[in-house]
Amino acid sequence: MDQASNPWNLSSVERVESLKALIRILPMWSAGFMMFVDMNVFAFSVLQTKTMDRHIFPHFELPAASFSVFLIIALTIWITFYDRVFVPLLSKYTGRPRGLSPVTRMGIGLAVSCMSMALSAITESIRRKRAIAEGHEDDPHALVNMSAMWFVPQYALLGVAEATHGVGQIEFFYTLLPKSMASIASAICTVGTAVSSLIGSFLVSSEDWLTSRGVVCRFYQTENDELPHVADEEECDYRLLHES
Repeated sequence: MDQASNPWNLSSVERVESLKALIRILPMWSAGFMMFVDMNVFAFSVLQTKTMDRHIFPHFELPAASFSVFLIIALTIWITFYDRVFVPLLSKYTGRPRGLSPVTRMGIGLAVSCMSMALSAITESIRRKRAIAEGHEDDPHALVNMSAMWFVPQYALLGVAEATHGVGQIEFFYTLLPKSMASIASAICTVGTAVSSLIGSFLVSSEDWLTSRGVVCRFYQTENDELPHVADEEECDYRLLHES
């Protein structure tokens, strides 16, 4: 009994190895934060699409908050395509049963995520220029003559990025962690998503506070929770979140 309660007793080899395995995955786990930080762009995209033409058919208008469905569709299609087409082809050249290593897939996912955010920034620049050209600077309710389908490519790329990085990350954790820590592997991914949301909120709040010091309009919303088309003298820069 005394030996069990003695804090100076040596830990078992299994506990030491489990701790070492957990420490080994921390760098790759933290590197994935910025992948999920990009998901915070959804809130801004809803405000963007509300000021655009969302008609798919003449008598059917897609709700602004429903555009994230394109991410799910792209994610589902990409996972199926990768598993059934890419894996058999890549495994012949790489000698790996899954085609590419988990780390490689995680890197590809991060790269595609950066492409999606760059495309998002370009789309927003085009939207704002059109709004200004049409004279909607002071009317956040005005509908810009631009289709909301411009946002489909960025959602599709985010779906591909999440499918590539997310699946690769889970497989990476399961590979390095012992079987006794299998439940921890999935929990770590969820914790990473939560931490990413906190980082994204911190970036948005910080940029909001900084831009409000020298710009009349707020970060990306007015007092009525609307999306301004243009700032008075300086553009409210939301790209900090996108380029992180």
